[in-house]
Amino acid sequence: MEEIICWRDKDGIPRCNIEQASTQSSPNGMNWSSEGTGPAIFAKNVLSLYVDHTKADKYYEEFMLDLVLPLPEAGGKILRKEIIEWLRSKGEKVD
Repeated sequence: MEEIICWRDKDGIPRCNIEQASTQSSPNGMNWSSEGTGPAIFAKNVLSLYVDHTKADKYYEEFMLDLVLPLPEAGGKILRKEIIEWLRSKGEKVD
């Protein structure tokens, strides 16, 4: 996937172009605009597209702070190259 896209629908509900694969739950599902379970689950789900679940669990909090929480409340994009560069900065080998 070249980019993760997130937005809010007409009712303000967070939406994105990835499915929630994490078994953790959040009252409002995946989100990005404030700290809590929604952004954490979103971060884990994004990372799980690029690394195994063990590594996603290891990095999701930092990833959330660095790339998820800075997204505008209305939504935005996280590019594949940004995710790969971020993982490489942590010493991970990612294609």
